[in-house]
Amino acid sequence: MQKTRDVHFVYLGKSLPRYARASLELASRNSGLQVHLLANAQAGADVARHCAHFTAVEDFYNVAEFAEAEKRVTFNHTFRDGLFLRSLERFFVLDQYMHSNKLETIFHAELDQLLFRVDELVGALDAVTERGAFLPFHNKFSAVASVFYCNHKDVLRSFLNYSRTGEAFPNEMVILARWALENRDHVFSLPTLASMTNPIPGDAIKVISESRLNGIVDAAQLGQWVGGIDPRNVPILSKPKNHFVDEPSEMLLSGEQLMHMKLELIKSEGRLVCNLRDQFQVNLYNLHIHSKIHESLLRSTIALDRLFLLSNQTDPVALPGTRRKQIFEYLKTRITYILDNPEKVLKSMLRRFRQLFG
Repeated sequence: MQKTRDVHFVYLGKSLPRYARASLELASRNSGLQVHLLANAQAGADVARHCAHFTAVEDFYNVAEFAEAEKRVTFNHTFRDGLFLRSLERFFVLDQYMHSNKLETIFHAELDQLLFRVDELVGALDAVTERGAFLPFHNKFSAVASVFYCNHKDVLRSFLNYSRTGEAFPNEMVILARWALENRDHVFSLPTLASMTNPIPGDAIKVISESRLNGIVDAAQLGQWVGGIDPRNVPILSKPKNHFVDEPSEMLLSGEQLMHMKLELIKSEGRLVCNLRDQFQVNLYNLHIHSKIHESLLRSTIALDRLFLLSNQTDPVALPGTRRKQIFEYLKTRITYILDNPEKVLKSMLRRFRQLFG
């Protein structure tokens, strides 16, 4: 049995989206770990041009076991090419990969992350005495595996069995949180800025102290503040901007707290440092860039500096490429609907015509 020194990404679509290719390149520059992609063989040609090892899932993965879990996902299975199916299926891939390669531990990150010196995070996690799964929580009802570490294969297997045999659920974030609540001895919350600064609810999953890991991670909130949310989720009449603030929650920072957060990239050390109200500073190992602006960040050596500069400013701003992506997705959705429903669209147009001119 051996420990991994790689960061493992999983992609189960036919070919890598452009943001994902940029994400792999950024991870190879800034993560401190070897980048390893587990994906369909068709994606291999894309990865060959980037700084990443590649393993085709066809070489080790049997999809049959996922079938029972897939039936329990209640969210629309066709939404964005099966997003909520694939985000759950990745854990089945990771489990089988660990077994086929006789790995004792594994570290995984989602492709829309920015990673900074996570080699130090993995080193600290390798040293903990706790055994199980480690990931951050967005709130009590939603665990976000933006980064995920496991040092006990049986615990990961426990989650897979839970998702296959338990009650129905909308997505993997909800079922992860449900499973965690029933396995408190083997599931641990990675520290976030919110867990450092706000009181932790008494019924929350135990948080590993930031002092033990020499830093914190981001579930989703900080990356959404820095880079905004996915432009495809923003109404077409609104321009996508940074400084997104989620609905209030006892496990999230308030908008006022986020306004007092400042980020600084220390290039000489490859670290991202988070300051809050000048009271303390702490290493931040990842940012969940929900807006997927990785391509823009890869184009310039100063793009990351500018991203954090804009984040530290008072007023929200639009980030490069987000409006274009929003409009493209809107038009694609509308055109697809028209092509799929020509009679319905024609009847609607005739009805409006009669209302206007009849």
